[in-house]
Amino acid sequence: MSRLLQIALAAVLLTSPSQAGDAKLQLAKDRSVEVIGLDSHQIKVLKESEGDWPRIFVVRVDQAESASRPSIVGTYELQADRLTFRPRFPFESGLRYEARLESRGLLNFASTAPTRLVFEIPSPPEGPRAQIERVAPTDEVLPENLLKFYLHFSQPMARGEVYERVHLLNSKREAIVVPFLELGEELWNPIGTRVTILFDPGRIKQGLKPREELGPVLEAGHTYTLVIDQGWPDAQGRPLQAGYQRIFKTKAADTTSPDPRSWRIVPPSRGTREPLQIEFNESLDSALLVWTISVKDNAGTSLSGQIDVAVDGRSWKFTPEIDWTSGTYSLNIKTILEDLAGNSIARTFEVDQLRTVERRIEAEVVERRFIIK
Repeated sequence: MSRLLQIALAAVLLTSPSQAGDAKLQLAKDRSVEVIGLDSHQIKVLKESEGDWPRIFVVRVDQAESASRPSIVGTYELQADRLTFRPRFPFESGLRYEARLESRGLLNFASTAPTRLVFEIPSPPEGPRAQIERVAPTDEVLPENLLKFYLHFSQPMARGEVYERVHLLNSKREAIVVPFLELGEELWNPIGTRVTILFDPGRIKQGLKPREELGPVLEAGHTYTLVIDQGWPDAQGRPLQAGYQRIFKTKAADTTSPDPRSWRIVPPSRGTREPLQIEFNESLDSALLVWTISVKDNAGTSLSGQIDVAVDGRSWKFTPEIDWTSGTYSLNIKTILEDLAGNSIARTFEVDQLRTVERRIEAEVVERRFIIK
């Protein structure tokens, strides 16, 4: 018997799910559809019949009864006690959808009747739409072995969209084929406002098959355009306020590790809460800078305070919670800190096995001392 249910994200269920054994269908918070409550036997059978998942677990637009209704394109994932379907494109608001679990005896359900769920995605609420605040790194000229981009948004965004919504064009405005490493689990921060996009390392490092077959993604002396589609929905299903285009040029590869000994430290004045400032001689990874550098006093106690990183990754500031006093302090720098090409303080991203590596640091942390008089 049908009844109205309110579930996560205000999705409206128009038909309550029937059950086949203990398994049932539900709409998850991220707007994927899940078969939950599978037992160990059913999980084992599913693992052995991955090719049958689109036949067993079907999601369609719920229109007039018709056997010819096409299934929605998407991906399936088997985890713990559930099978999850994620549509390639988000479910549209205002449409009714039907999800069906056709057992056909394959999973040995208590009932042979299909599990059925009908749901509708409500229209997104009114309010300001998300904007792209910035794309880091911000340099106009980037090394040809650039490792990653960070996309920063003003509001939480929908997941599962990155590789459909972000494109890289060459100087002829032609799309570059598979420029990014397409991961099954996108690299979002916990609140969904920043995502990391990695260039395919196989097309960066010399001698690897992807580079030999497809060539490098970026080449020195060329011009490229990063494009982000306006249709990328936020977590509420609303498209971006505007799309994004960024033109940048490339230079020779950066194959040198950052060296903390070359950084310029600007000490604050005693008796103040002026910020301690570090100026780098190149742009460093702005996200890593937030947590890879800390300050300790002469007793080895870590200081509490506010860290601010320049958007171009060329400077770092620390404002303490209490006034500075005279003495010797130390910067504690984690050696995983990287530049734009993925070269860390500990080692370079591209290691040439035919030559001696001049500088490799095994320690996890290095120090730079400074004095406040």
